[in-house]
Amino acid sequence: MDNDKTRYYDTLGVAQTANREEIAAAYRKLALVHHPLRNPREEEAQSYSRFTSLCEAYEVLSDPIKKRIYDKYGEYSLKNGVPKG
Repeated sequence: MDNDKTRYYDTLGVAQTANREEIAAAYRKLALVHHPLRNPREEEAQSYSRFTSLCEAYEVLSDPIKKRIYDKYGEYSLKNGVPKG
């Protein structure tokens, strides 16, 4: 499967077959590690970027409707609309 349909799973480190509980657990674990306030000031920009990616992935994968669209059409369709037909 192309990267457009697996990036969020890779970001959270879960399989595409992961359920909501596994997705939430992975998000919580990574959010604690990469939260900008829990990292040294020198790494603030990098941790903020990583944390933002984690939040975006969790927002999509934790919502059953968004997850279904993402799995079927990829990230582009979430941001630009589902193709007709």
